[in-house]
Amino acid sequence: AALVLGIGLTTAVLLQRAERDTLSAQHERELNEAARAAGVLSRRVIALQRALQVVAAQLDKATLADDAKLAAFLQAKPVLRELFSNLFAASIDGQMRIFVDETGMRRPQLNVADRDYFRRTLGEGRPIVSDPVQSRVSGQPVIIFTYPLKDANGVYGVLSGSLRLTNRDLLNDLVDTQAGNSDV
Repeated sequence: AALVLGIGLTTAVLLQRAERDTLSAQHERELNEAARAAGVLSRRVIALQRALQVVAAQLDKATLADDAKLAAFLQAKPVLRELFSNLFAASIDGQMRIFVDETGMRRPQLNVADRDYFRRTLGEGRPIVSDPVQSRVSGQPVIIFTYPLKDANGVYGVLSGSLRLTNRDLLNDLVDTQAGNSDV
C-alpha cells in the first residue's frame, strides 16, 4: 500500500511539474509572438511615416495650391501611391486639395478640418497616426497617417495616406511572415 501511495504521489508531482512547464513554455511562446508582431507593426508604421516624410519635403506651397501641379506631383510618386490605400493633401483650412486611390485622382469637395488627426497635425506640427475612423470618401474604416507640410513660415498643409482596415493593409507583413511559419 505504501509503495502504491508513493508511486501515486510521485506521479502526481511529476504531472504537476509537467503541466507547469508546459504552461510556462506556452506563455513564453505567446510573449515572443506578441513581441515579434509588435516589432513588425512598428517597422511598418515607421516605413509608412518615412515615405510620407520624403514626399512631404518635396511638396511646396505653390504646388499644393495648383491643382494641375499637385496632380502631376502625385502622379510621379507611384511608390507612395502603392504603399497606401489612398492619399490626400489638404490645405491648412482643411480643404482637401486632391484625393488619390485605385480609381484615380480627383478633387472631392471635402473638408477634414474637424478631424482630430488633422487638428493635431497642425497644432503639434508633427506626424500623426489616427485612431480608426470612417473614411468620408469610401465609407470604410481606415487609419490615417499624416505629415505636416512646412516651410520657414510654419505649417501650410497636410499630406496624408490611409490604410483600409477591411483589407488588412497594415498587417500585410505580419500575415506574410506567419504564413511561412509552419513549425506550429
